[in-house]
Amino acid sequence: MYNFLYQYLIFNKKLSIPGIGSFIVENKNATLNFVDKIIYPPLPVINYTAEKLPADKNFFTSLSRQLNVDETSAENKFNEFTSSFTHQISQNGSITLPGIGILTKQFYSTFTFEPQQNIQTLFPEIHAERVVRKNAEHTVLVGESEKTSVQMQEFLQEETPVKKWWVPAAVLAVIGVAALILYYAAH
Repeated sequence: MYNFLYQYLIFNKKLSIPGIGSFIVENKNATLNFVDKIIYPPLPVINYTAEKLPADKNFFTSLSRQLNVDETSAENKFNEFTSSFTHQISQNGSITLPGIGILTKQFYSTFTFEPQQNIQTLFPEIHAERVVRKNAEHTVLVGESEKTSVQMQEFLQEETPVKKWWVPAAVLAVIGVAALILYYAAH
């Protein structure tokens, strides 16, 4: 029965076990660690909610096909399974759902869930290095207009007029020397 529960959860993205709660498969987006230059892949994550919903009609149809029995028998077998499941978890305090995770009983009818993270080994992170292509033309947004990288390089490399700082310095030096000559000539 555990294998069927795992298969149903993976294919339908949700699984409700009456009296226990619901499991939902959600996709975690890919993330970028810019500092370490690592891209983490998108991963499916199994979340648990304490919302105690009854199993849906598709579940019993799938279970009856899996067990080769009619839907009423499948529903009865699943009810037997859930009663033994709740009995096991109340005696042991926790139970492992293969492929899904570990469900631990906290209080009277509350549970905590720790998902099994074996899927991360199938999708390792990727080390990404920045690729810089010299002389490759691409568009750049400058203000509200688009220009090519070649146009921007030409614009930035235009010769800016060099300020002749030494001209005012030379004029001040000549005036200073003339003032010194006049001062010593007068005394």
